[in-house]
Amino acid sequence: LPPLRERKNDIPLLAEEFLRQASEQGQKTAGLSKKALSIMMDYPWPGNVRELQNALHYALVKCKGRLIRPEDLPMELKSGRSSRRGPTRKLNPEMVQAALDRTGGNKAKAARHLGVGRATLYRFLEEFPDVS
Repeated sequence: LPPLRERKNDIPLLAEEFLRQASEQGQKTAGLSKKALSIMMDYPWPGNVRELQNALHYALVKCKGRLIRPEDLPMELKSGRSSRRGPTRKLNPEMVQAALDRTGGNKAKAARHLGVGRATLYRFLEEFPDVS
């Protein structure tokens, strides 16, 4: 398959599918605002489909309503530049706390919601012991 940046028309369909899957796994149900989708369509997606899926998981954690808005998207999407950082650097304390709150403190479920492995979440929690 060609890279996602060459298949921009697939982004809305993939996003819809990833959001449906997240809903089936017990995450909140949310749609995409037109502005959020526009930002996603303009992003180069160097991490390909996996990066898209992780961005949507991040947005679901941050999203306060039923619609993912631009402010819910990861910063690199809004800036148009990929961070290509290590997994723990993609997390922030507020985002992790929100995921833990949503999952009743279940770290395995929180890691899935955040789109990272359990070990990554545990490393993050060691760096930020105030997050519980």
